[in-house]
Amino acid sequence: MKTPKGGLGERPGDSFGGCRYTRRGGRTLGFEGLGRLLHALAVSAAIGAQLAASPAWAAQPRAAIAGEMDPDLRAAIVRAVGETDRPIDNRFEARRRASAAAEDAIAVLRSEGYYAYDVAPELGEGDTPAPSVRIAPGPRFRLARPTLEWIGGRPDPVTELAAQAALALDAGGPGRAADVVSAEGRAVAAVQDRGYADVAPQPRQVVVDHADQTVQPTYRLATGPLVKLDGIRLSTNGRTGAAWLRGSPRGGVATSTSPTMWPASSDGCWTPASTTP
Repeated sequence: MKTPKGGLGERPGDSFGGCRYTRRGGRTLGFEGLGRLLHALAVSAAIGAQLAASPAWAAQPRAAIAGEMDPDLRAAIVRAVGETDRPIDNRFEARRRASAAAEDAIAVLRSEGYYAYDVAPELGEGDTPAPSVRIAPGPRFRLARPTLEWIGGRPDPVTELAAQAALALDAGGPGRAADVVSAEGRAVAAVQDRGYADVAPQPRQVVVDHADQTVQPTYRLATGPLVKLDGIRLSTNGRTGAAWLRGSPRGGVATSTSPTMWPASSDGCWTPASTTP
């Protein structure tokens, strides 16, 4: 699209907006044209010098964090809120940043066991106000004794005790979400290590009680059948001792410390396979 007459691009020989203007007449650049060129270069140099002298917009927190809280908790919230190197242009942008920072702060508070929080996004004065979040974390909720439920049948007593011990959640400890989740993984590993290869966690239930300020996790594990070894067949030219492998009797429990592990067959036994070290 051509610009209106007198605007940039109307001069012959220039290309603008997808249209090409061809210079006609072969006019050479004289003193008048040279003067305009030198003037343009001088203006460009002045603008460049001003831009170079202007400091770059330094990265700063997306929102300031206000309120009394544990230093480690404050540091975690500041990390979650993050920084930005873009200035605020208007109040709408400031309000958006404050709201997003408040959501990030709430996620950290809940993950660290603070469920009775009070979080309020705030704005300063002016057309480009500074966003902030005022936080009152409240008390930290504590863990209640965890419960372990078995779906579709209980394992043997030794495995059941091992799974309960693997939870390793002390009643009265901080109700941190990461601790609750990792405890389930430890329990599954303990059961699987004792021959229940098909053990699978079911949806857990975590009750946050505001009356006594506790977090009560309930884990549900489906163990499946106890998997047993179905004999060993060794095919190797290496130094593996066949007599040592035969030390695991047919029908023994297939634990993670057994000489070799194979995929389980439909009858609940580990399928014999050729092993090449």
